[in-house]
Amino acid sequence: MMSIAEALEEYFKQENWKYQKIDDNSFTFSLKSGTYTYGFVARIDEKNNLLMVHATLPIIAPREKLPMVAEFLNRVNYSMPHGNFILDFDDGEVCNKQSFDFMDYLVKSDVIDRIIINSFIGANIFIPYLEELIDGDMTPKQAYEKAMNNLTKEVEKIRKLEIVYEDLRSN
Repeated sequence: MMSIAEALEEYFKQENWKYQKIDDNSFTFSLKSGTYTYGFVARIDEKNNLLMVHATLPIIAPREKLPMVAEFLNRVNYSMPHGNFILDFDDGEVCNKQSFDFMDYLVKSDVIDRIIINSFIGANIFIPYLEELIDGDMTPKQAYEKAMNNLTKEVEKIRKLEIVYEDLRSN
């Protein structure tokens, strides 16, 4: 049976993605959608059969907006069925984190694909509202409500692949 690291590296090769292997259990890569480029780190814990994927959003929350951003992300996290957003209070970095426990599952490329794409989708759906919160005068609750009101439309776009899936494969 293939290890998670071997399967992830095979996935990158099959999809013809550029990636960098940091060590035996860590990889970096990037994906692009429109004007946004997201940096990713995939970390593997083979002992615990775990794959963790962090998508770093191309936006830094300014120190004075950290409490507002934290409230917005907390509201979003409450409504997310999988994964969550994290905020680094030291530098304002925002990430979307997904993970999967392969304990009772075969390590397959379709599962790896879903973990990566879910992380990307989560980041891509909410970044416009995060930018509006940081750059505008909305409250975290207003930004969250606006995001939720548009969520169905955004998910439908993704399902219809209006977000250019080819961009994901070409970076």
